[in-house]
Amino acid sequence: MLLADVGASSAHLAVIDLSQRMLARTEVDVAMHDGPEPVLRTVETQLTHLLETMPAEVPVRAVVIGLPGPVDGTHGIPVRPPIMPGWHAYPVAARLSQTFRCPAVLENDVNLRALGEARALPADQVPLLFVKVGTGIGGGLVSREGVLHHGADGAAGDIGHVRVRGAPDDACVCGNVGCIEAVASAGASRGGSAHPGRRSPPSRCARSSHAGTPPRSRPSARPRPHRRARRHPGALLQPRTGDDRRRPLRGERRTAGRRAQRRLPARLPLATRNLVLTNSVLGEYSGLAGAAVLGIERVLSTDSIGQLLAQRA
Repeated sequence: MLLADVGASSAHLAVIDLSQRMLARTEVDVAMHDGPEPVLRTVETQLTHLLETMPAEVPVRAVVIGLPGPVDGTHGIPVRPPIMPGWHAYPVAARLSQTFRCPAVLENDVNLRALGEARALPADQVPLLFVKVGTGIGGGLVSREGVLHHGADGAAGDIGHVRVRGAPDDACVCGNVGCIEAVASAGASRGGSAHPGRRSPPSRCARSSHAGTPPRSRPSARPRPHRRARRHPGALLQPRTGDDRRRPLRGERRTAGRRAQRRLPARLPLATRNLVLTNSVLGEYSGLAGAAVLGIERVLSTDSIGQLLAQRA
């Protein structure tokens, strides 16, 4: 099985078997603003190279790819992704299916991370909202049953272009102003702007659950725009947010807690009673973990299991 967790500036690629054993893995640079042809060519070339490194032939049962923007998983196409010019309606799943002669699954990259994170946690630590802060900002929702919540049109969790009340009127790549992505993304946190062609620092991830606390770290001097930007995810994503393992979440916690207290009586903080803001347990590999879950579920689905058994007979 082939997996591709593609971000704005890099892609994690892997080959696994049906027991979720990692057979090969690599990371490559990509530039989503270059368009689908060069990016997918790189992904296909590198996945093929990984297959060629196997000591024996590995049958490809499915390909799963995550992209950093809204996608229509049913038709296997991106849908007007703000930081991916030229990708709208491109047949990503169809192309990969033809290249590797197997079913292909397209999913939003943050949804893959949310699913991977949820499956790595104890059952009592879901539902959760996973938040990724990098070149863009996105969220993935996993239900109490441990499945992705896509919403009516597949856009559930697509929070990056929601306007934040009280935020400055910074211009966003989507054409609006004051979006959370414009004021709290990696570029905005540095006091600049999120540009699709600019390589951002490692994406910030989040999970929430009913237990666990973030690791402590020494406070560091950060520019004021960064500290201000950190308040906005807490305001928008309350009651369940989180962040990268490399720094504490004091700003987000304070904002979420204050707003919850204003909405509810102080003696009954229902929105935050079981709230935990904490860090990803899988880090940068959560996307590959989620892709593995989707791929295995696809191969072992009722529509595909018969074909698999026939091939092994």
